[in-house]
Amino acid sequence: LANPLPVTPEVLATGKKYFTIRCQVCHGPLANGKGSLVGSAYGGKPANLQAPQFLAYPDGKIYWTIVNGKNAMPSQAADLTPDERWAVVHYVRALQRAQNAQDKDMP
Repeated sequence: LANPLPVTPEVLATGKKYFTIRCQVCHGPLANGKGSLVGSAYGGKPANLQAPQFLAYPDGKIYWTIVNGKNAMPSQAADLTPDERWAVVHYVRALQRAQNAQDKDMP
């Protein structure tokens, strides 16, 4: 699946809003798996979305995980609309890029 939303300030703001509400408690504010809810509280270890395997995921796989859940992570399908999910994907990508910047990212 390809992300149908454009990367705009509004879409990123929506993604940040819903990431903060639905994802940050487990994945942390930097999406590095260091949230405030510890794994022992629910029997799992949150994914570090900054890890190379997640950097390589296509957008559709991140979206699919939001919809269906994975391991101890529950589905967010009932809580986020399709556009909100895609906005979260864009926001996760922005967090990943911010934490893994390269020289080519600078103008």
